[in-house]
Amino acid sequence: MKWFKFFGQDWLTDLKVIKMSVEDRLCFITLLCLASANDKNGCIENCTEESVIKLTNLYNDPYESDNEYTRALGVFKRLCDNKMITHDNGKVCIIAFHRRQTSVSSSYERVKRWREKHRQNKDKVQNLTDNNDNVINSYHDTVRLDKTRIEKNTAKENIVDKNPPSLFKEIIEYYSSSVFKAKGFKPKINAADGKALKTALAAKTKKDIEERIDFYLQSEKADRVGISLASIFSTHSENMYLQKSQNQKFL
Repeated sequence: MKWFKFFGQDWLTDLKVIKMSVEDRLCFITLLCLASANDKNGCIENCTEESVIKLTNLYNDPYESDNEYTRALGVFKRLCDNKMITHDNGKVCIIAFHRRQTSVSSSYERVKRWREKHRQNKDKVQNLTDNNDNVINSYHDTVRLDKTRIEKNTAKENIVDKNPPSLFKEIIEYYSSSVFKAKGFKPKINAADGKALKTALAAKTKKDIEERIDFYLQSEKADRVGISLASIFSTHSENMYLQKSQNQKFL
């Protein structure tokens, strides 16, 4: 951990601490810092008394035998006697360090936990909202597609409805009799012919259709390509008819 809990009230009132020298107190704080940095439940590996004293910046005055450094010597034993640390083969452990760091939550930690929980709940709500939006958008897309299909089907039905079966039958009979008169046979009619006639009926009158049938049967294309309603109402045949009609206007 990068920081640790320091219980100021205990530090100021604990009898063990009160009896400690200034040097021992400073060394103990250094040990607390090392323990928090190692994050090993309050234990410090390869820790020597000399290194802790030096890390505490206690000065060893060469001209004064009773100085900060010399007064700190033996600090590990005194801390062990006070049951504040354990020291075994270079391993120093702060007694109850882990328990004191995790047992009581500071107001900062409580606020931090609350904010984290609030953020997680907010993320969950946002995810649910996003999922609901996706479901709603998908539903709307499906509804739009269904609506488009219905409109297309309705348009097709309207085309058929505008042209009752009797008119369709009349055109078929006119076509069959015209082919028989012009070519001497009764033509067969397939699905493509029926579809072509329905499309023509949606855009043209009965008279327009009959004129195109007569025109096609008299054209060279009828002998070259063959006779069918699909051929009569093809784009090429329509253009041929329009061209002839335009030429007749100029005559």
